[in-house]
Amino acid sequence: MKPALIAAAALLIVGACASTPAYHEARSAAATGYSEQVVEKNRYRLQYRASGSDASKAQDYALLRAAELTLEKGYSTFEIVSRGAESSKEERVIADAGMRPDYFVTRNCGLLGCTSRVHPLPPTYDTETTVQKKETVVSLEILMSNKDAAASPSLYSASQVVANLRP
Repeated sequence: MKPALIAAAALLIVGACASTPAYHEARSAAATGYSEQVVEKNRYRLQYRASGSDASKAQDYALLRAAELTLEKGYSTFEIVSRGAESSKEERVIADAGMRPDYFVTRNCGLLGCTSRVHPLPPTYDTETTVQKKETVVSLEILMSNKDAAASPSLYSASQVVANLRP
């Protein structure tokens, strides 16, 4: 196989992986992914934390986790009792510090003594740097049941949500 063809295939694979947001369990409270907490036997509080500002994807993943959890616990439908979404952005700015010329000193010693010389380096400039970290957090509190989803518009069919939203 030609090296160019191998490189192109590798680039396509890496590009496909990078463009697909990951749906997974959070490894810690501040990590991206889903987490859940039992409130009562059939009531849970869920959270999906996503890096970036794609709130609709974070909402879809929170709904997907609600549906998966409903099925895992042996229920067929769930109702969203409360929901919330929050986006945050962290910025850090380093201001322009101006010109700071640098130099170095050499010292040469011989039989008759030592001499020191100062050698200038090109000046360095600090430029303004901005670091941004965007994050979206969607929170849901759900109530799971085995009611018919057609009985109320506020009930979600867990199996249909999983079928429609699974990545």
